[in-house]
Order: sequence, then C-alpha cells, then structure tokens
Amino acid sequence: MHRPSAGQRWISTSEPALGLGIVKDVEGDIVTLRYPAVEETRAYAFSSAPLVRVAFTSGDVISDRSGLSIVVRDVTSENGTFTYHGDAGTIAETDLLDSLSFTRPDKRLLACMVDHPRAFDQRLQALEWNTRVRRSPARGFTGARIDLIPHQLAIVGE
Repeated sequence: MHRPSAGQRWISTSEPALGLGIVKDVEGDIVTLRYPAVEETRAYAFSSAPLVRVAFTSGDVISDRSGLSIVVRDVTSENGTFTYHGDAGTIAETDLLDSLSFTRPDKRLLACMVDHPRAFDQRLQALEWNTRVRRSPARGFTGARIDLIPHQLAIVGE
C-alpha cells in the first residue's frame, strides 16, 4: 500500500458514509484525514487503518465542489496527487466533491473496498436462517413476542 501524502483523497472502508477524506498530515505511522462532508477529523495508525486510496479511472463520472461534472478521459499525477481530465474540463484531486462514493459493486471491488470474509459468512448464515424460518410451518409463532405455555402448543398441534 502506498504511503499517503498531503492533499490525497482516501476513503474509510469501515465508515464509507464519512465520504472522501483529505490527508492533512502524516507523522510517522499516524495519518490525519479531514472529512469535509461530515465536518470531522480522524487520526489513524496507517499500518492498521481501514483506508483505501481514491483513484478514479477512465470512464468514471466525477464532480467537484463547484458542480462541474466530467467523464474521466485521462489521469495525471503530480507530487503524489491526481488530476482528472475530461472533455468538460479538469478536476484536481483536492477539489473532488467530498460526498463522492463507490456504489457500483465492480467499482467497490476494483477500489479494494471489500468486507472481511467472516462478515460475508455471517450474512450468509443469517439469510439461510431467515429462509428456514420462512419455510417453517410454525412461522406465525417465530416473530411474536409471546411465551408459549403447554396448552397453547396443544391447540396448535391439533
């Protein structure tokens, strides 16, 4: 993983709702990001941080803070920050709209924004359990907040 430098945009994979963070300071292993979309600043130990460098590629649609939107045609890099070029203009990495996100699954995958395999397994187990509950002939009793007593079960059995 590349070391961050001031002005670069990074996103937290554990809290994508923060939007795009701007690297403000790097001191040793500590990187400080400012998240303008939510007006927060966070410091991370970079070696264990849930951060991914934001890098758009040709064909992506991006916007800046002034409202300019472009379809990325070309990307250049200078002093560690990107400049995105399109037919409608140029957008520097530092000027990107703070609330941009990766919503398409293929873009999330290419940006290495993936969950831990354990989280996938837990979601799968929950879906399988939910399917078993919905197929159960006693499904009417599974969601209710009741304490069944023996004579109630006898009625249901009949």
